[in-house]
Amino acid sequence: MNNNHTHYLDASIIILTYNGSKYMKPLLESLMAQSYPDNRVEIIVVDNASTDDTKEIIENSFPFVKVVPLKRNMGFAAGNNQGFLHASHDL
Repeated sequence: MNNNHTHYLDASIIILTYNGSKYMKPLLESLMAQSYPDNRVEIIVVDNASTDDTKEIIENSFPFVKVVPLKRNMGFAAGNNQGFLHASHDL
């Protein structure tokens, strides 16, 4: 038996943002640089009715990220709950 074998759980990362376009690229690049296996994690960005180009930046540069656009700013708790509804892995 190989004791060095690491088992990874499937995980969902939920990011809630409002007008956070300037933070999205560095944040998502940082997540991509982690050693966690890509096929074991999903990234969900809940856009809390941003008026900037947050959604477009993510869709154009990070097509593997699931974007949940909200029609109105629902606040912190309700916005995160929208992300939980779209998650397919553990949080």
